[in-house]
Amino acid sequence: MGSDPSPTVSRHFRTKSPSSTDRTAAKRSRHEVSLETAPGPAPATPPEPSAAKRNPAFTPLEEQYETLKAQNPTTLLALEVGYKYRFFGPDAEAAAEVLSIQCSPGHNLSTASVPGHRIHVHIRRLVDAGYRVGLVRQTETAALKAVSGRRRAPFGRALSEVYTRGTLIESLLVSTDTAPEPEPPYLVCLVDSTPTRTGRTEIGFLAVCVSTGSVVYDNFADNAARTALQTRLGHLSIGEIVLPRTTSVPTQRTVDGLLRSCGSRAGRSMIRCERLTTDFTDYTAALAFITAHGVGRTATASPTFLFRLPPATLRAMAYLVAYLIDFGLQGSLYRFDRFVAYQSEFYMALDAETLRQLEVVANQSDGTTAGTLLVRIDHTRTPMGRRCLRHWLQRPLVHRARLEERRIAVHQLSECTGSFLDDLRAILVNCPDLDRGLARIFSAQIPAIVLPSNITSPQIQEALASVRRARDSLQEPLSTVDLSAAARDDLDHMLRESPQIAQWRQNIRSLEADLRVHLDAVRLSLKYPEVHYAHVNGTRYQLEIPKETGLPVPLTWVKVSGTRQVDRYHSPYIAERLAELNWLEESITGEARVDYVGYLRTLGGDYYEVLQGFVRQLANLDALAALAVAGRQPGYVRAELSATDAEDATMSPTLEFSGLHHPILYQALGSGSYVANSLALGKPNPRAVVLTGPNMGGKSCLIKAVALLCILVQAGSHVPCTAARMAGPLLDAIFTRIGARDDPGAGESTFALEMRETSTLLHGATPRSLVLLDELGRGTGTWDGRAIARAVLDHLVDEVGCLCLFVTHDADLARAARRRYPAAVGNVYMDYRLVDGSEGSGEPAGTGPTEVVFLYRAVPGVCERSYGLGVARMALLPLELIERARTIAQNHRAAVGGPGPPVVAEFRCLLRSCETVDDTNI
Repeated sequence: MGSDPSPTVSRHFRTKSPSSTDRTAAKRSRHEVSLETAPGPAPATPPEPSAAKRNPAFTPLEEQYETLKAQNPTTLLALEVGYKYRFFGPDAEAAAEVLSIQCSPGHNLSTASVPGHRIHVHIRRLVDAGYRVGLVRQTETAALKAVSGRRRAPFGRALSEVYTRGTLIESLLVSTDTAPEPEPPYLVCLVDSTPTRTGRTEIGFLAVCVSTGSVVYDNFADNAARTALQTRLGHLSIGEIVLPRTTSVPTQRTVDGLLRSCGSRAGRSMIRCERLTTDFTDYTAALAFITAHGVGRTATASPTFLFRLPPATLRAMAYLVAYLIDFGLQGSLYRFDRFVAYQSEFYMALDAETLRQLEVVANQSDGTTAGTLLVRIDHTRTPMGRRCLRHWLQRPLVHRARLEERRIAVHQLSECTGSFLDDLRAILVNCPDLDRGLARIFSAQIPAIVLPSNITSPQIQEALASVRRARDSLQEPLSTVDLSAAARDDLDHMLRESPQIAQWRQNIRSLEADLRVHLDAVRLSLKYPEVHYAHVNGTRYQLEIPKETGLPVPLTWVKVSGTRQVDRYHSPYIAERLAELNWLEESITGEARVDYVGYLRTLGGDYYEVLQGFVRQLANLDALAALAVAGRQPGYVRAELSATDAEDATMSPTLEFSGLHHPILYQALGSGSYVANSLALGKPNPRAVVLTGPNMGGKSCLIKAVALLCILVQAGSHVPCTAARMAGPLLDAIFTRIGARDDPGAGESTFALEMRETSTLLHGATPRSLVLLDELGRGTGTWDGRAIARAVLDHLVDEVGCLCLFVTHDADLARAARRRYPAAVGNVYMDYRLVDGSEGSGEPAGTGPTEVVFLYRAVPGVCERSYGLGVARMALLPLELIERARTIAQNHRAAVGGPGPPVVAEFRCLLRSCETVDDTNI
């Protein structure tokens, strides 16, 4: 009874042990496994320190960390230790601060740890805090190590993946409960040259989004304030910036300002900035470096494209290639078909300040999308569709043919009957973020879509045709995928198994059969048929025997676990077979991951263009459907676009909006609470409108609404109006100077910043631009401010000839502009009602009551007073203070007048010089 029956069992059911060749192949497979973010070939396991150099007080794990840290001094390392990831020394202290975990004293180094299954959650938080994070994985498991002859040595570990803010890709192999960022961050490199005699600097700009493969490039001349650079940085979601050592002071100052403005976490900027030590000051060396590291390795990596890049942009590309080599992501820069030029005559110019002040894609309070134009019309169902819609709003179309194609598609989708639009959106809602991980396309079928006969839009037809082509082209690779396993993220069974995996699985089945026979032998030997296998706490095949039976067990059995009622054992036979079973299962997992990575590489090479076109068209479909849903809302109409027979560069557009609503506030307040207005600019109406009215009367809201409606029209959307019309040329740009703020970090006061923004719009505005100015000159003395405001308005009307909405409290300015330019300038004010029941008419109100009721109606005329004391009363300032202020105001108005003509003439002459003098001198 005390003998082990396993020898008898094993004589009949022993399976072939794994050969040394199998073991070597499995270990090699495990070493070759890499996630999509793996930095190329993994470095070898750090060598054991010599006896002379080894610190006898350090544990083997601490020695491994010290060796890896010496090789990667700027990287925060997380070491895989069993089911946890551990941080040591200064890395542990930094991780504890960001992750809010405990940092404890260790043997020699402080230590902190996080669960292994949540490591990617913590990586996201660490890189968001600005750290460069390295994942040090075990290169062998307990089962593989047991058969390697290194039982007493520490587990082999190697740096397998490195992450930063600009290089983090959501892993396809590890699921995470953190929602991906709505806008994947870009990694940006800037290369500038020596300023010219006029103060202009040539800048090479290259930005890559490693998550989507998109690359944006540009080469432009900029002023000392780096206005154009700020615009480009404002259009992109920046995660990381790399700068050469030769970066100029103005460019560095601009980047520092961006780092300050983006917020911080744990005392570090949310945008990471890396200073490079590599030098590519020579164009030939940069071209040779780029060519040597990837040109010709893919179908789209043609060297002829590189010769078309400007020298500064190509140097920026060389810096990024050198930087991304450490992450194994340099291939992102060799898909030349994904390169998009930033500067294009097809798009309206919206600089960073305009986007910020109008809150198109980010609000001014915390920089999120809450309360923005994007949120109000975002009815997309996929992340890539949301990114497409965001791009459309940031860069509305100026190309009339392209705009008309998009408008037709949106209109037909919004007007189509039946369930086509609902069916299309139902399909889209289940699509994963294909742009960030094309491999997950395999988790969902692509059903056929029946196009209604009334949908004739070329854009929609091409998009659906692209979907059908992708479905047909992917039949072959899909045939090797188990879709149900893909939906479960079951990597071991996702792909058709190789002969090696099939043999290992057969061996597993044989081992499991042996273990079942062994259980029968144990029952027979102990004469207790209720003995069974228990699987507890991850340990399988434990022989469970109740204590009350008092059965004697063989001395060779090892107790594994137990309770008050039962004991659980492993016999030598079970221990031997379980080791083989673990080895086989881990070998299968390693081999399956190697096959999966190879499968992805095949897709990226053979099917990349098909998948890329499919994703792009799917994003377009989603964005078009979102605009169609927005257009179906009550109060939205399709704007009328009409072109004149002969358009020249001096012709201004015509804007006519009737019953217009602010597209952001309209939905927030409801149609019953918002007061609609009508406004017209351009022939036969005045090109410029000077808008006056009481404080809080709705002036800024009205001019912002007009600008947002123009963006929506040229993005292809319907607009919240009763009627909308744009005639003549399309708007080529919108410039704004709204609100007041300062930038102490850059040494700019409120007024200095106001003047810089004004200088930018004066240089950039053309007759086809729309300019919004809100209370220009408020940041300085009364006379200087009024003089600057008058001179700027004269310049825009007389010299530039653009469309202009000019908000002011200066009634004299409004009347003077109307008298000077009767055909080009109109006066409008926001109506109000006094508390005594009289209507605001634009005439002086004397010394009557200071409380007003805002009517929010734009009517012709000039408002003589701002009624700031009424706002002071609403803010609950003391009544005696308000009465004292009223008396002072009355005395002041009686004693002084407006600025004299010489002051205005002086500023007009100064502003005329803007056409020849760099704006930094203004």
